[in-house]
Amino acid sequence: MFHFSEKRIEAHVCICFVALKVYKELERLLKVSGCPYSIDNVLRIAEVIVTLDIDLPENGKTLTKTIYTSKEERDIAYLIETNDWLNKNG
Repeated sequence: MFHFSEKRIEAHVCICFVALKVYKELERLLKVSGCPYSIDNVLRIAEVIVTLDIDLPENGKTLTKTIYTSKEERDIAYLIETNDWLNKNG
């Protein structure tokens, strides 16, 4: 990247730092949860997971269903299905 103003250079460095921090935190959380995959593998696997939102016309509610088609996708389903995934074994 080529930035010529000090403000843009600082913004770029800040964005890079935040991205690295988020990546490392996700990596740490995956390790703590016992996930057998690296963050890069989890991101690759998650790219193809599909979640459908179906609007039910009879009552106006929305049904949400996530579809896991491979073993790898099912292995990381707990990361997607619950807000409490760090306690998956307990």
